This record gives sequence, structure tokens and C-alpha cells, in this order.
Amino acid sequence: MGGDAALTVDQLLYGLGLILNRDPAGNYLSNAPPNPLPKAPYAVTQLLNGSRETLLHGGAQTRRAQVLISIYGFTADAAGFQSCGIVLAHLRARAREVDRLAGYPRITECQAADESPVMRDVGTQSHYASIRFVLSFLQGVST
Repeated sequence: MGGDAALTVDQLLYGLGLILNRDPAGNYLSNAPPNPLPKAPYAVTQLLNGSRETLLHGGAQTRRAQVLISIYGFTADAAGFQSCGIVLAHLRARAREVDRLAGYPRITECQAADESPVMRDVGTQSHYASIRFVLSFLQGVST
């Protein structure tokens, strides 16, 4: 991650033009879908349970957390399919820029892991996809 500019998962999603849920104060709440659902593409994030892994070394712990990012609301036509795929590709390519996650120490590494292909939801007639980020961060260990 280059420079001192902090980039959160939410800022990355917003920067790619995805709508995120907000609380009454205007803070991002991307772990829930916007209400009401927008007519434009939106994102929902989920911290995966049991995804914390600990590696001990040199008086510190490297911990890992996994975040599932789901993108929804792309039109049901070929343009929506292509747009969803482009946003997914940008998420994959820019994952390493993320260095913040609310409630966590500074992220030392963020990697794009597995992803779903772009799919079509027959109920909403829209395209969607998801990608998993693996976030690593250091925590000191008191001895």
C-alpha cells in the first residue's frame, strides 16, 4: 500500500460508484443493504464469522479477517452483466489499496481471494456478484 492515504473498504466501494447504506448521521453502514433498495448498483459487506486467524511472531500477532463484498442491482441486460464484471475486476485489482476496516487496527495487507462469477437473479431480474477480501493486521502481544 503506497503513500499515507487511508482507504477503507467502504471508500473503495463508494469510489467505484456503488451505493452504500448510511445511518442517520451519514456514516456508511455497508453491512446492510440500503433501505429502500436503490435502482442503481449497490454493495453490502459482511465480516465472515470464524475468519480470524492468528500467527505469532516476534512479540506481535498477525491476524486475518475475511470480508465478503457482494455487489447487486446491475441491469438484467448484457450491459448490466458487463458493468458488474467490470466493477468486480476493479475490486480484485484494487484490493491491495485497502488499509482500513472499521474496528480494526491498520491493515497491513489486503488480498482479493475467491469470487463468484457474475450471475443473474431471476427474482429481481438483475446481475450480481461477490468477492472475498482477506485482510491482515498486526496486534501487539503483552507479555
